[in-house]
Amino acid sequence: MSTGKRWALRATIFAAVAFTLWPLAAFILSAFEGGGSGGQGVVRAVTIAIFSPATVSALRFSLKQAALSTLLAFIAGFPGAYFVAKYEFRGRRFFLALAAVPFCLPSILVILSFILYYGKSGWFSLALAKAGLAPGGGSLLYSLWGLVFIHAFYNFPIFIQNVGSVWARMPRSREEAARTMGAGRIRSFAVGTLPYLLPSMLQAASLVFLFCFFSFTIVLVFGSLAGTTLEVGIYRAIRFADDRPQALALAFVQTLVALLTVAAFAHFDRKTAVSAKGFGDAPPRRRPGLAAA
Repeated sequence: MSTGKRWALRATIFAAVAFTLWPLAAFILSAFEGGGSGGQGVVRAVTIAIFSPATVSALRFSLKQAALSTLLAFIAGFPGAYFVAKYEFRGRRFFLALAAVPFCLPSILVILSFILYYGKSGWFSLALAKAGLAPGGGSLLYSLWGLVFIHAFYNFPIFIQNVGSVWARMPRSREEAARTMGAGRIRSFAVGTLPYLLPSMLQAASLVFLFCFFSFTIVLVFGSLAGTTLEVGIYRAIRFADDRPQALALAFVQTLVALLTVAAFAHFDRKTAVSAKGFGDAPPRRRPGLAAA
């Protein structure tokens, strides 16, 4: 690399770091300048806020809703990953593109769609009310499980894309070898497929968990009655209380969890690449009708 290109690369990296970190540094400096008792008072206030019940509650709710959302997204996406990996059918590419639509939609559009259909005056709620199954109607949407449902709808395509792409390249020889040893369908999958598929599953799970953990608009609209996350807590601490030490404490805890999740994602991403090295060419996919026959 020539000297000019090297300096251009350094300038680009410096500009990217400066524009990324400068707003954060400006906010931290403003918190210290606004503290009436000086820098030590702000540090003490941030330390107290980190271990406060409000921060612990926000952290607990953030982890809980992200974990449940990841689990539900896996349950919804795993059958689709198997289907697109193992079967060839007309419209397969269209199905893959259609599965990615929720992930590409603006969050406000998803929110309005769910309110229109599942809200207290939505079509689904009115149908249940007319059937006498849910007289109140719409209460599930503005709860923890409603939040989990929307997050799962948003992120299940990640499991279809990531797990399905690895599963499609996996040879059948390992699972067939287990069957020749007398293993059943479930046992052969657990021995011959799952160990090689698990890194991609955990990689996708860590990515979905990170997206759900940082969710803001959906939690702000639907999660207020069930609890608040660290992301929404930061917004409320600045917007309504002007409590910058509390916002810094929440941001510190959120950044720590995010870094751990990113490290887990990078680890499982390397594991996925290593496990997929010996797969070779992708085996031919079957027709659903022929497989059933």
